Amino acid sequence: EVTAEDSVSTVADKLQDAGLIKYKWFFKLYAGISHADKKIGIGTYTLNTEMDYRALILGMHNSSGNLTAETVTVTIPEGYTVEQIIQLLAENDVSDAAALEESAKNHVFDKFDFVDNENLGSISRLEGYLFPDTYEFYVKENADSALSRLLANFQDRIVDDPDLAPLIANSSYSLKEIVIMASLIEKETDGTD
Repeated sequence: EVTAEDSVSTVADKLQDAGLIKYKWFFKLYAGISHADKKIGIGTYTLNTEMDYRALILGMHNSSGNLTAETVTVTIPEGYTVEQIIQLLAENDVSDAAALEESAKNHVFDKFDFVDNENLGSISRLEGYLFPDTYEFYVKENADSALSRLLANFQDRIVDDPDLAPLIANSSYSLKEIVIMASLIEKETDGTD
């Protein structure tokens, strides 16, 4: 995982700790020559030991920004609607509100089975799936990338959670129905129940 606090040097540490490189100094030398700080971006990446230095750097490429790009931290409160989240991201200069709305309506988020990618045209198809949390975004990030990060967090925290996944699978309700019920309960209670 590459965060906003990382530099090429700390990325080299992480690669060595993960057993992906043997010599940090050589990776840093190659990274300097190849301008890796302009190519490596914030995000979580799957890499393997078959990759050479060039492939590792390309494998950590993020089209939205790089290690030298300006970032912003945004906390999305629980209970925010898609519309409120879009507004919050736009106010924090993550992306343009129109681009975020267009992405929410029409982008095919094919990595996430829980998103309705058949019936495009409404931002409500993402309702309940943009996970409330604190995120690090690039300033002027690609709207699809920004929303994908929130969906990926929902996937990790709910869909792939080892404790929740079997409960969801064995429920007589669909994931969408569970999310709707959770939203209704959240709106109707004062948060102490």
